[in-house]
Amino acid sequence: KSEEKAVITLQAALNDGSLDTNKCEQLFKRYDQDNSGNIERAEIKHIIGDILKAKGQDAKEVDEMLELGGFVHYEQQLFKIFDSGDKDGKIDKDEFTAKFPGYVAAIVDKVEMNDEKKNTDK
Repeated sequence: KSEEKAVITLQAALNDGSLDTNKCEQLFKRYDQDNSGNIERAEIKHIIGDILKAKGQDAKEVDEMLELGGFVHYEQQLFKIFDSGDKDGKIDKDEFTAKFPGYVAAIVDKVEMNDEKKNTDK
C-alpha cells in the first residue's frame, strides 16, 4: 500500500534527517493522487497525515482529524513553504523535491531541540 510505504520512508527520513531525490519523487507520486503533475491543496493533507503517522501518532486518530479538516493550519503552512516560487496554488515535482528534504530536516531538528530542552528542564 502506498500510504504504508510513504510512512516507512518518512520514518527513516525522520530518524536520520535525510531524504534523497529518488525517495522525494516516490513520495511526490503518492501525494499527486490525480496524476496531474502537481500536488493541489486537497492533496496536501496526506503529506501531513503521513508525517504525523511517521512520528508515531495514532493512525486512526490522524485519519479522523484529516476527515474533519483538522489540519488546515498545517496545510496552509506547507503551501507557503512549497509553493513559494511561482505561487500558482500548486506544488510541482521540482518545488517538492527541492523543499521537502529541508522540511523533513527541520522537523528532525525541532524534535531534537525539544528533546534536549526536556532533558535540561529536569
